[in-house]
Amino acid sequence: ARQDLRGGRRAIDVPTSICFKMKDSTSFKDVLIGLFIVASIGFGLYWFASAMIDKIAGIEGDLGKTLVTASVTVLLAVISLVGGKLWEQKLKIREDIRAKKIPVYEKQIETFFSVFLAEKAGGKKPNDNEIAKAFMHFTEKLIIWGNSDVIKAWVNFRLNKWDESSGETSLKLMEDLFLAILKDLGNDSKKLSDHELIRLFV
Repeated sequence: ARQDLRGGRRAIDVPTSICFKMKDSTSFKDVLIGLFIVASIGFGLYWFASAMIDKIAGIEGDLGKTLVTASVTVLLAVISLVGGKLWEQKLKIREDIRAKKIPVYEKQIETFFSVFLAEKAGGKKPNDNEIAKAFMHFTEKLIIWGNSDVIKAWVNFRLNKWDESSGETSLKLMEDLFLAILKDLGNDSKKLSDHELIRLFV
């Protein structure tokens, strides 16, 4: 009997666009808010620096020039320090999230390998209930840690009508999921040819 890789016998035909409309809207708002905050901080620093330089420049002689130079140096140092800390914090958050993603993706890839290769390795192939539990667990974790490309690829994979679609279409959907996972983890997959990842299961 043909095994249902959706993790169940039925799929809900929900348009994929609906699943991401709210998420895309939220992301766009976050970008706008971020740009507004950065622009406001930049304008505030520029206004403060200009005002200070104008004040100091009014002082005659070498003392004024020295104070202007020192002020500019201090301002640049502060901007560099703050900018460096913000960038460092951003990288740390990104790495922390990546560390959470890895075991989620590893477990799901393990499920695929058990479905296709367990019997070849002398193991037991999981039944439909076991696959359904594994897929449900992956979906739960994906909502928290997956990026939009992986979620979209997973939705397309789960909603695929396996009994009606061709084998090539089904394999393409699975490969799209793998490629999205690789991209989300920062791995380069540009040199991989079509179906090269699928060949690993042969």
